[in-house]
Amino acid sequence: MKRIMIFTAMLLLPLAAAAQTKDLDYTQQKPVFETGARFDANLQVSIIPKSLVLNFQEELRIDENFSRLHRSYTSAEIEYKILPWLKVGAEYSFILNNSAKWEIRHRGSFFLTESIRAGRWKFSLRERFQATHRTDSVNTYQTPKTELSLKTRLKVAYDVPGSHFEPYIFAETRFLLNGVRPSRFIYYEGPGRWANPYPEYSDAYLNRLRLRLGTEYKCSKKNELDFYIIADMNYDLDIDFSSKGNQKTDNTSDTGYADYLFVKNSYFIGLGISYTFKL
Repeated sequence: MKRIMIFTAMLLLPLAAAAQTKDLDYTQQKPVFETGARFDANLQVSIIPKSLVLNFQEELRIDENFSRLHRSYTSAEIEYKILPWLKVGAEYSFILNNSAKWEIRHRGSFFLTESIRAGRWKFSLRERFQATHRTDSVNTYQTPKTELSLKTRLKVAYDVPGSHFEPYIFAETRFLLNGVRPSRFIYYEGPGRWANPYPEYSDAYLNRLRLRLGTEYKCSKKNELDFYIIADMNYDLDIDFSSKGNQKTDNTSDTGYADYLFVKNSYFIGLGISYTFKL
């Protein structure tokens, strides 16, 4: 009973995060469609067998139809099994982001993972709270310097009898917890039209849905491969304000939030390979 209650509580966390989301008028931009690939290598070190594990990972992400190295992640993670069905962990990632130039970001996260078995079926639910800090110049009227997010991942896997394969599927949502609140911007008559004395980071909304279908292949007790297809559906909110808190483009009519609020949906589908070595 306790396991079911915890599982349900973890599943309801993102609903609480989305409670502030409101329907706003905005200008819809043309959606972007991309393909790409992801490659990562993992080293798992067991400190206390079946309880305390260290994980080191290097990941490369390629997008723009396999033509650009978009990001690299260098991560270190610690995970502890506090109960046979419940794990707790923390992770740090050093991120190199290739935008107009290479930018450095730091990400820290804390997560809980609950797992339930039913025969050869495995069900897991992970809640991850993360903070991503940007070291480059950021317009704080468009995005916070440190972005807070809540990720919820539900995964189902099946251990195929008599084989080394374990196919799986998972769905993951990401909620932005501290977006710039558009309703704080005030409309004036005359030049500028919209302005804001200071930004408020209290807008929460779903900004990504990720789906992944793949299979793990256990080469040996220490070596494991993961082949998968991944799809990301992203919701990007662009607030057209300068770093001084004034509207960049002065529209001639008051059309509400659509004067300065732009939304671009982007869709990504890619192939991935992951390798894990266990010590």
